[in-house]
Amino acid sequence: MTDQPLSIVAGPPLSEEPGLGALTLSGWLREVTTRSGPAEALVMYEGDSVTRWTYDDLWTRANAVARALIACGVGKGTRVGILMTNRPEFLAAAFGTAL
Repeated sequence: MTDQPLSIVAGPPLSEEPGLGALTLSGWLREVTTRSGPAEALVMYEGDSVTRWTYDDLWTRANAVARALIACGVGKGTRVGILMTNRPEFLAAAFGTAL
C-alpha cells in the first residue's frame, strides 16, 4: 500500500478563498440579511393582494420554522421534505430547514 493521500485536492482552506462567500443556504441568508435586512426579499401578487417580505422578515420566519423543527425533534442529519405550492412560506420553510 502506498502513502498517497486519499484526495488530490490541495490549496488554502475554503474560508480563506477571496470572494467565495457563504457555502450553505443558512450562511447565505445570514450574510444577505446582515447586508440588506430592510430591503425587499420577495413580492408576491395574489389577485388584488400583495405580500411583501424584507430579508429581516424572511430571517425571522425562517428562524421560527427552525425552532419549530427542533421542538419536534428534527436535528442534523434528519431528512425533511417540504411539500407546498409556490408561496412565500416555501422560502421560510426551505431556509428554516437549512438553519
